[in-house]
Amino acid sequence: MRPGSKKLCVGFAVAAGAWVVYTALYPRIGNFADCGCSASVHGWWFESTPPTRRGVVVNCSNSAVTDAELKMGINRLRSLSPVYIDLSGSAISDESAANLSELPSLLHLNVGATNITDAGLSHFSRLDRLHTLEVDGSMLTDRGCRNVAQIASLKRLLVTGPQIDDGVVDRIVKLLSKNRNIHVLLYNSTISSGVRKQIEQSEVFGRLSISTSIRTSEP
Repeated sequence: MRPGSKKLCVGFAVAAGAWVVYTALYPRIGNFADCGCSASVHGWWFESTPPTRRGVVVNCSNSAVTDAELKMGINRLRSLSPVYIDLSGSAISDESAANLSELPSLLHLNVGATNITDAGLSHFSRLDRLHTLEVDGSMLTDRGCRNVAQIASLKRLLVTGPQIDDGVVDRIVKLLSKNRNIHVLLYNSTISSGVRKQIEQSEVFGRLSISTSIRTSEP
């Protein structure tokens, strides 16, 4: 076979494989597509041990998906074995947090800007592969931090929200002082210059990072 022909065959094989994956996924996402959700396959996921070669990503960010729809579709989602679900900006609540805990394949979950509360975070302790969790700072009350600490597999906590105040940072510092396997990143939010100084002088500063997307306001 000529080199050019071999490359052409490989190209067709890759395209055919991508089409098979797409046609396999689309029917499974089903009614979620009507809510503005989508599913796709992404490459290497280094959040798993060992890294997985393929991961299904379900994106419901800023969608109209409801608790009831998520509950009805939980078996469909389970059949996808998603590694990442983004529900940020949706109206889901603690009811959905309980349903999401039935997805043992999850490595990364984003529930920022939802109606999930500090109590709802307790359900995620059942996700024994969860590596990264994204939440609002408002969820990190004393109870919320205790619930996060119960997620044994957690390595990264990404914290966002309109404003991250010194109370939230105090609780994060306490969380990190007791859980040395967790790293926290603050992003897409505003903190005061006093809070920034508090973080930089903290004993856990190496595991509590500030993203370049963080804005600093005067105290």
